[in-house]
Amino acid sequence: MLTHEFGAYAQIINLRPDSPELQGRSAVSALHDLIEAVRGGLDADHKHFLKARTDDQIADHFARGNPVFAAVHEGQLVACLMMTDLSATADRAFFAEHYQEDNLTPGNWAVHTVGVHPDHTGHRLMAALLGAMQAHAAEDPQRFQTLIAKVADDNPASRANFAAGGYSEIRHGHDRKGYDYTLFAVNPAQELAEGFGMPFNGGHDVSRTRPTAFGS
Repeated sequence: MLTHEFGAYAQIINLRPDSPELQGRSAVSALHDLIEAVRGGLDADHKHFLKARTDDQIADHFARGNPVFAAVHEGQLVACLMMTDLSATADRAFFAEHYQEDNLTPGNWAVHTVGVHPDHTGHRLMAALLGAMQAHAAEDPQRFQTLIAKVADDNPASRANFAAGGYSEIRHGHDRKGYDYTLFAVNPAQELAEGFGMPFNGGHDVSRTRPTAFGS
């Protein structure tokens, strides 16, 4: 299981509520502030790229044992990625709305709340997080059989990042908030995409505009 990985710019960790890399700060509050910062960097027409999360929602995510991956730069949380078990019955109605009913089976996991702080873009943190998550999932293929991400169709950078990670388009839909989306999926047991083997500060640039949010 991944505990930490070092890159040229940031440390990639499997975030815990009391992760020492945050130098005594609560992971819940740090994650909440990061998500708010990412959303603050999005204009009004693109807030749907990343949904808001309350402290209680984040604390509940940790309490359920759902993984969080994060990038830490000089003690600051600068990028995040969350995973949620789509077979959790308590949230079935919400999951069915966003990930479609027949995907809500044991072994299927949502990849969501994926973003990079607007002051720390350009360091391949998105690719690093996706790669660390996929490597972690591949160690337990019975638990993590398929990873599924819901990506807005008007977010080309996110679509490019998931495609570079070996994800395939499996479904299309329309969110009631007014945007079209695509579900991307990957089997984490398959060989990691070549792009994830590149240095964190490598030259692979999927978007010169560098949007900060990559998944809802």
